[in-house]
Amino acid sequence: MWQEIKKRRLAFSLFVVCLLAVALFICTQEAESYQVKRVIRGSYTILAGTETTTVDINSSLGGVPLNMSASFILNTRRSGQDGHNYADTLALIDDPTNILYSRVSSSYTNDLEYMVTEFVSGVNVLSGYTAMPETKTDKTITLPQSVNLSRSFPLLSWKSFRTYTTTDERNFFGANLTSPNTLTISRSETGSTYNNDIAWQVVEFDRDVNVTNGTTVLTGYETTESVSVNDINKTFLVFSTMPGNVNGVEGAIAVLGTLVNNTTLRFRRFNNADQATIYWYLVEFDNNVFSNRSDTPRLDAANMSTTVDVSAVPQWDLNRTIAVHSTQFNTSVSNSAERYYSTVQLSESGSTVNLTVERSRTTYELDFGYDILEFPPLDVISPNGAEAYTVNQTKVVSWNHSDTSNDHNMDIRLCKAGCDNISNYTILINTTNASLDSYSWKINKTIDSQNPIGDSVRLAIVDTTMRSFATTNMTTRNWDMGNAPFKINGSILVTAPNDDSGNWRVGDTGRQITWDKTGDLSYSSFNISLYIDGGSTYNQT
Repeated sequence: MWQEIKKRRLAFSLFVVCLLAVALFICTQEAESYQVKRVIRGSYTILAGTETTTVDINSSLGGVPLNMSASFILNTRRSGQDGHNYADTLALIDDPTNILYSRVSSSYTNDLEYMVTEFVSGVNVLSGYTAMPETKTDKTITLPQSVNLSRSFPLLSWKSFRTYTTTDERNFFGANLTSPNTLTISRSETGSTYNNDIAWQVVEFDRDVNVTNGTTVLTGYETTESVSVNDINKTFLVFSTMPGNVNGVEGAIAVLGTLVNNTTLRFRRFNNADQATIYWYLVEFDNNVFSNRSDTPRLDAANMSTTVDVSAVPQWDLNRTIAVHSTQFNTSVSNSAERYYSTVQLSESGSTVNLTVERSRTTYELDFGYDILEFPPLDVISPNGAEAYTVNQTKVVSWNHSDTSNDHNMDIRLCKAGCDNISNYTILINTTNASLDSYSWKINKTIDSQNPIGDSVRLAIVDTTMRSFATTNMTTRNWDMGNAPFKINGSILVTAPNDDSGNWRVGDTGRQITWDKTGDLSYSSFNISLYIDGGSTYNQT
């Protein structure tokens, strides 16, 4: 009896590691990772007679205004006066081309050093201006939007309306993110006419960053906190100190903080007149940043400045690099704040990079520590993990770049094994211009004479103007790789039988089962299976 085989379909099951997916993958795109654009640094002196002024940085910006919602300022100051009404200087980004400085009393000059960091993407900076009344120890700021506490840290600057040498602690503030939408600014004491205007910033990264924060109460000369960081050379410390009732003893106010190793954070000072509360934020980066630190330099008693050679290999790119510092007296000191008010700045001298700490008065030895952080030049946006591509598709490779990589040559490279090491990205997809930020990639069946199919491939971009790929390694900092692997699949398309026309009958001969494939599938065996229930199961082979 003849049996008609009708409206039944065939499919292949290929037994290869890189199983050929014919399903549709719908992936949720991750938020863009952060990418620094530039760091603008400079010096400014507020002259006697000036209380409030703006500094035009347009020339340093090359005529390209700042994106204020993606920029933050680090500012340090030095003054020859002990009085906080003279020395304390509020600093903020006033508009896209100007920095605003403001203090209360203007009888003397103040010297300032600033670093403005702007990002292309992936960073959101909230900022504002508030006042601390004389009767309050705490001010709660409700942020205009919530931030991710595991990716955010706060910064403060202020000006002080009253000073008295034995109550300096009333003019010091700690910054603490107490909830996703709350910044708490605190001091330990109040006092008549001790009013302060405060500029605050909250810097939030979208990913590739993990921020650990804590509160440490220093009651003696030194204390440590147990922490856990994966890579000390990708970590940056930011902290603020709220001294207790120290009665103007600067030796108890000046606290030096440093990340000693992967598990130890240390704070120390010379005098323990009263406790100091420290709000700290340990910012660890997952991508190709580089950081370094030290807490051993000393400013000798007779010197107003000292310069430390902080050169690195490869050398720091100061257009992508910031620095912070903290200080500690090396002797008992009271009523001498002007001797530790100090500025920090990075500079180049030939092939050397120097860090300079400077103050306006001498007499006492001053120990200081510093953290330096260089942001990476490039950042892969896509493919960045979890994508599934197919040979013969055209997909967009996208990235962001810093200003230092403008018009640089850039390799787009692929890796199939050992992809945590940049040296293994040996498959060259294309060489392009880093400024383009995207490339239309036709995924051919062979790339650079190699088969791209794999379920755990990864993409990297390499700035080859900075250095060639042959000399690129894990320490060279001219590259970025995707955060996670993605898939490149081949595909099979059954071409016959593939419609409802014609009848195939049991006993027929000469019937051809045909298919098309894309990619170098490299399979050694396969099954041809028949299903009869609309495609739910392949029950006849």
